Amino acid sequence: MIEEYRNGDTRCKPDTIAYTSVINSWAQSGEPGAAQRATEFLRLMEEEAEHDPDLRPTKVTYGCVINTYAKAGSGDMAAAILRRMEQLYEAGDKEVCPDKIAYNMVLKGFAEQRDVNAPQRAEALYRRMEQLREQGRRSMRPDVLSVNALLKCWVTNEAVIPSKRILGLLGNMLSTSEKRQRPNDETFDLALRVLLISGDDQAVKRVEAAWKKLRGARGARG
Repeated sequence: MIEEYRNGDTRCKPDTIAYTSVINSWAQSGEPGAAQRATEFLRLMEEEAEHDPDLRPTKVTYGCVINTYAKAGSGDMAAAILRRMEQLYEAGDKEVCPDKIAYNMVLKGFAEQRDVNAPQRAEALYRRMEQLREQGRRSMRPDVLSVNALLKCWVTNEAVIPSKRILGLLGNMLSTSEKRQRPNDETFDLALRVLLISGDDQAVKRVEAAWKKLRGARGARG
């Protein structure tokens, strides 16, 4: 389609939807090199958009590329695309403002990435979400998906995290009534695995007790 349009066939003019559909197809394919191919199409869109505004990538377009890298366990590359979105947004392109979904996808990428630096980068991204919320973007408040991805990153890389940090995360989640911020079974399981790495038996017992209490409350309501 692109070559035909460049050769003069205006009937084959691609638009943002067409490009985004191709990028999403790569994101869903799971094929080796899918992320690289998706990025190539994104770069092509950005180049073409300099001459044709109809081809400007949207938040959804960038999100599809981020998702491709996240599925491949490439948190650093997903974060690079997120930074590109932030730069464009700060430069005045309000259509590409990265949302919590994009941030959670990057956290998911770090959760699958085996890299000694991944835990630190995931933590920085999580705190960036909290910072954005404090600055007025209330929708950026980390939710259970954010916390679970952060915890999984720590487990994947066998990071030694202070028990106080783990207990603080769980405490904040248990203190809210908002469903999307409440911990689930995966949260407790991952938290216990992180604490076992650190070897804090007392903290493990506290988390096990909180998990048992929560499950008991669920059973009483059910």
